[in-house]
Amino acid sequence: YFLMGLLILLPWIIRTSIISGYLLYPFPQLDLLRADWKIPSEMAATDAAEIKTWGRGLKNAALVNLPISEWFSGWFHTTLPTMGKCIIVLDMVCVVLFVLLLCYAFVKLPRSELFIQLDKLFVLGTVIVCYLFWQLSAPLLRYGYAYVLLVVVLTAGITKDILFRSAFVQRHTSDNLLLFFHKSFVLMLCVLTTIILAASLRYLYSVRNAPNYLWQADYGTYALQSYDINGVTFYYPESGDRVGYHLFPAIPKKTEILFRSDQLADGFYSYPLKQ
Repeated sequence: YFLMGLLILLPWIIRTSIISGYLLYPFPQLDLLRADWKIPSEMAATDAAEIKTWGRGLKNAALVNLPISEWFSGWFHTTLPTMGKCIIVLDMVCVVLFVLLLCYAFVKLPRSELFIQLDKLFVLGTVIVCYLFWQLSAPLLRYGYAYVLLVVVLTAGITKDILFRSAFVQRHTSDNLLLFFHKSFVLMLCVLTTIILAASLRYLYSVRNAPNYLWQADYGTYALQSYDINGVTFYYPESGDRVGYHLFPAIPKKTEILFRSDQLADGFYSYPLKQ
């Protein structure tokens, strides 16, 4: 599984290296490649800070070191939709429940059943670590949908399996209290699933006539300026760092362009213009 993960990751690493000069961008601390097209480390650090603060709803890179106690409340109330708030609350409950499940497994389950359930708890623990990394770094909901949703569904399934379908419970089928909790848990899962499906169908119904429901919206256009180097016109934004996709080649700010050869196809790299 580890090798499969590396195989899946490899094309992304190659692409990131070609684009930025880093194995992992924006993470200048992992600077292992020698590439003249490498994005300057200070720019990579700024990009990382902007991604984090944008995800936290702050939109100010200078606030990247603001403690979670000061930004969490605003992020929760202003950036999340109603369903997103519900899922995040469930995720936090699941983190606590994961700790309780670990304790229960080690204390209550027989050794043969313990090793079976530990495999599942390891998967759940991995997903929870991913969720916590997302929550503490750049918690924009679209960045972490996989972790946010998987924590809930995996915890629900594993909880049901450990508490009500393990060999321990099978030997205590006469325990009416456990059977009551079993039925209550299944009922709760059914209700929760119904609510999520209803909310999803309601959303699909509300956007069915949206102009970009079937076709992606066009990329944005921005006010650009240009300058020529070796007969090639480069475009850069009048303000900010966005250039869109309509004019090529485009760069985030005006810099001194150096060509590898006399052809643009062989690539280029840049240094800041001297004032």
